[in-house]
Amino acid sequence: QFLRLTRILRLQRLLRQEGFTRIFGKVEAYRLRIAEIVFSVMSILYICSGLTYDAEHLVNPDFQTFFDSLYFAVCSLTTTGFGDVVP
Repeated sequence: QFLRLTRILRLQRLLRQEGFTRIFGKVEAYRLRIAEIVFSVMSILYICSGLTYDAEHLVNPDFQTFFDSLYFAVCSLTTTGFGDVVP
């Protein structure tokens, strides 16, 4: 299951290869860097949500779906911490 989650990291290579410029045309360097950073944060969020779901859904009734885990990861990443879901 974990290896399935890491497939998303293949897309990260797209931003660094010439294929990206062929698809989207010429892009300024700073915009490409911003896209890399945003994609990196989203990839980490997605992978951590999947790992949290795998670890918690059997023992914690608050993690019923992947999106519950995604909500928990977003709240944890932004340090909001509503306190309604805890691992």
